[in-house]
Amino acid sequence: MKFKTETQLRVEFEEIMNTTMSEAFQQIIDMQAQSKKDCENHIAKMRSEGFYAEANKAEKAFQEQETEQEKKISEMKEENFQKYLKQYEDFKEKILDMKKLTQDTIAKLEKFTEESIARMESIVPEV
Repeated sequence: MKFKTETQLRVEFEEIMNTTMSEAFQQIIDMQAQSKKDCENHIAKMRSEGFYAEANKAEKAFQEQETEQEKKISEMKEENFQKYLKQYEDFKEKILDMKKLTQDTIAKLEKFTEESIARMESIVPEV
């Protein structure tokens, strides 16, 4: 029995996220892009009005916020992937348990069949 590797699962997870969440993600990306554009315009306006120190401070704060946001998004995606991986591992374990159960059942059936044949042979004498 062949199971998927973690790398294959990660690719599958990304594809699922991209297809099922594409519209929501696109809206978030669009909102982020608009927010970034608004901040950049405001910072540029501050500089044009001579507020260089304030503009630099705002720009630094904005960059830190962007970095924090990207980090949080990555953490959330990784957390969701780990849940996906756990579900797959649980599924794989159930499949392997079922395979073992099936093998055990087959072994019991073989033993029962051998015992039945032996009983039948002891009942019916050979000619």
